Amino acid sequence: MEYIEYIFVVLVSFMGICFFINMITVEPNYGLLFKGIFVPSIPAGSEDDMISLIGCVIMPHNLYLHSSLVQTRKINRNNKKQVKETIIYFILESALTLFMSFVINLCVITTFAHYYDSSDDIKNNINLQTAGN
Repeated sequence: MEYIEYIFVVLVSFMGICFFINMITVEPNYGLLFKGIFVPSIPAGSEDDMISLIGCVIMPHNLYLHSSLVQTRKINRNNKKQVKETIIYFILESALTLFMSFVINLCVITTFAHYYDSSDDIKNNINLQTAGN
């Protein structure tokens, strides 16, 4: 199981790096980006967009998968020190995976927001088939 986890770490890291490079290429307004992270707001008329983003920004499947992986670990449950140490490592690992998910989603949303706010021709033609262009 460990080897599969390592493969996923490599794949997700590669994906995250690619999305980060993609975000940097569009040169977003970083001041507004950080302001939006720390002082969130919902512009008028964008409630539908906000609700549609909840599923990709909040990662319930990440927590579900992680809790399932945690239960497969072999630990000595009678050794309280080992259990406490294991819980700390699992909390750190879970926090790291959620942070990585946040960064990847931030890059994707920032990139698409850049093109969404650009000219009407691009805005009206952006979909899953033309997103790569």
